[in-house]
Amino acid sequence: MEGSKPNRPWRDIALVASVALVARALYFAARASTDSFQLPIVDAGLFDKAARAFAAGRPTSPDDWVFHGVGYPAILGVIYTTFGPSVLFAKALQLAFGVGTAVLTYVVARDIFGRPTALIAGLVVAVYAPLIFFEGELLDAGWTALFAIALIFTTLKNARTHRWQWALAWGFIAGTAILVRATFLPYCLLVLGYLAIIGVPPLSGFFTKDAIIEAAFAKGGTSGAILGGAALLGAGITAFYMTRVMFMTFFGERRWAESAHPHEAPPVMTSPMVILAVGSVGAGGFLILGNRFMNFLSPLVGAPPVSRGLFTTAGIASLVLVVAGVAIAWAMYGRRPVPAVAPAGRFPVVAARKDLYGDAFNESVLMRPGQWLTRLSVYFDNRGVDGLVNTLAATVGGSSGRMRRLQTGFVRSYALSMFVGAVLLVGALLLVRI
Repeated sequence: MEGSKPNRPWRDIALVASVALVARALYFAARASTDSFQLPIVDAGLFDKAARAFAAGRPTSPDDWVFHGVGYPAILGVIYTTFGPSVLFAKALQLAFGVGTAVLTYVVARDIFGRPTALIAGLVVAVYAPLIFFEGELLDAGWTALFAIALIFTTLKNARTHRWQWALAWGFIAGTAILVRATFLPYCLLVLGYLAIIGVPPLSGFFTKDAIIEAAFAKGGTSGAILGGAALLGAGITAFYMTRVMFMTFFGERRWAESAHPHEAPPVMTSPMVILAVGSVGAGGFLILGNRFMNFLSPLVGAPPVSRGLFTTAGIASLVLVVAGVAIAWAMYGRRPVPAVAPAGRFPVVAARKDLYGDAFNESVLMRPGQWLTRLSVYFDNRGVDGLVNTLAATVGGSSGRMRRLQTGFVRSYALSMFVGAVLLVGALLLVRI
């Protein structure tokens, strides 16, 4: 019996692969003759159109890439170029690759959880109907599942062997997955930012947050305990709400409308995210290890008398609260379906959703009175200052317009006016003398 144990993983792998192959073969045989299986429509139609253009060497329209990654049409185009533009053959080949998804699931689960769990997980993936359906369509979902489990597999191999070949394989698979899945790059970048923000070692947040907490406790006295406790509590709350963001954004059931199409962000958004992700991963360790940042600031603020270590009491307490925050968020949002509309809650929940009524206070005390004062100022400016100026201008303009009517341009009119004026002058003089 002892001699047969080394062969047991291969027997399990053969079992999982056989079940997966049979399940996919039965599905293909049942669907191959139907019109709906042979005619790609909607997203599958866009992928098929782009792949045929790729295979024929024709340029594609930018509209083909609006809602999708460019990787899957390229893969499909290579299949069409190599084996001919057959939809049935492309779907059969994708179903065959789906067997690899089930096998890799078994291998990864065995490495982490052991043989019984791995066998159950591999067989579940082998016969999982939705996965088989998407593998049999001209869509990127089946390839995304394969690349995701392949990333986990290469991550484990690289962590345990530290061989550059596995690191190179990980990079190739990750890059391909980013090109295939429209939202894979934002997911990877947000994961790095998420781990850095909650302070998981050895990312940047681990090196920066613990120093702040330790400095708060080092103040001593009641104020130091209050500040340090508040900083620790903030670390736990940060881990909770950031985990909640991850679960509600990338996991669980879809909560968008059927007409919506999540798509990859343009380079103007992803490029800064890549730069920030690099900083999230390595900036903290680069500045703290070797006292680079401390030596840079020491001429200005002086050097601390004792250099802190990597793991301090405050840092360990922070990690414990981080784990607790992640666990609570998983229990509340990872295990349960999240509704599309937030349910009604009690007063503390409603107050938290409304930022403890801070916005309502600012609106009532500052914004509304400010609006009234602004409106009063505008009214006074329009009716008072501008009104006086406009009245004077209107008076001068009206008088000028009426006096202009006396200027006819005829000599006889001017002579008559002079005669009338002379008569009036003579009359006035006579009247005074009399």
